[in-house]
Amino acid sequence: MREILQRFRALLRKELLQLFGDPKSCFVLVVPAMMQLFVFGYAATFDLKKIDYAVCDRDRTTESRALIAKFDANPIFRRAADIPAASAAEIEERFASHELKLIIVVPENFSRELAGGNTAPVQALVDARNSNSAGTALVYAGTIVDAFNRDNAQHSGGNAAPAAARVTLKTRAWFNENFNARFFIIPSLLAAITFMDILLAAALAVAKERDAGTLDQLRLTPFAPWEILTVKGAAIALVGFIQATTCLLVILFWFRIPFHSALSLLYLLFTAFIFAGTALGILVSVLSKTLQRALMTAFFFIVPAVMLSGLLSPVENMPLIFRKISFFNPIRHGTEALRRLFLEGATFADLAPLLFALCLTGTLAAAIALAFFRRKSRD
Repeated sequence: MREILQRFRALLRKELLQLFGDPKSCFVLVVPAMMQLFVFGYAATFDLKKIDYAVCDRDRTTESRALIAKFDANPIFRRAADIPAASAAEIEERFASHELKLIIVVPENFSRELAGGNTAPVQALVDARNSNSAGTALVYAGTIVDAFNRDNAQHSGGNAAPAAARVTLKTRAWFNENFNARFFIIPSLLAAITFMDILLAAALAVAKERDAGTLDQLRLTPFAPWEILTVKGAAIALVGFIQATTCLLVILFWFRIPFHSALSLLYLLFTAFIFAGTALGILVSVLSKTLQRALMTAFFFIVPAVMLSGLLSPVENMPLIFRKISFFNPIRHGTEALRRLFLEGATFADLAPLLFALCLTGTLAAAIALAFFRRKSRD
């Protein structure tokens, strides 16, 4: 028994020395977990902390201003604009630009209906692309209307029973009229799934050959380093297009998610998105000395990328530093572009900033990967 314990202690000591004796191993064990803890703690929130809204007050009376003051007094609601006459075109434009989440429309006869003891409807127009955020915003708006009704009943002397229900909130959703969460989530999953598979495949491209010993043989061929990486990236990109097209067919014909834009724009987005994902994966593969390290680095990158993409919680709810970091996150731009294509019928002008961010990320990653691969080829 004593000999068994001694062997066990010696083996345990060897494993601990192997784990903690290498600074790189310590970094992989400690730093990624701490970073993910901070990222998830700040970014993974379903709370709606800020609602940018506009007011269209067609009544312009003391009563309508009192109702609007209830919204202004709430720290979650931030009035971004006043709309004198809310036309359908202007509302769609403001929602499409992500300028507003909510528009409160007070009708002309609002105070007259209240004075006559009738029900006074107030319209709430909400951007329903993210059905979860839209539903939360409407719940908050309904709570404020209920508070206005209670105050109105107290000011009426407490004996006007209908006063507590005189103001009602009538809602209308834009871009996702039925608050169908599938319309919002499933197109986003197309970006996340495609990116994860491409990144993993590209991350193994160079590392796998290095482990097998064939990379040195490949370097002895007349091919230049940029040719080797380009061919590897092209093969992975082809797989990405096949996978994206297959997922697209499932989304359109199985889940029956409506598509309101042009297929040419969708495949232009696929091109930029797959290019960025492939370049990042090649960069991971070039920097990783072993296949195991390439896999660990890829998974370390994937989880924060998904959390910071807006897939699970809105990007605007995150701290400023994480919003800036997510500019180089392809999943963020891919999910936003796909939502706009499917739900809004976006044009090229709408997608241009997102395409630019994807191309910039892919170009930077490809340039860095090529520089390191050339240096290692000369060593």
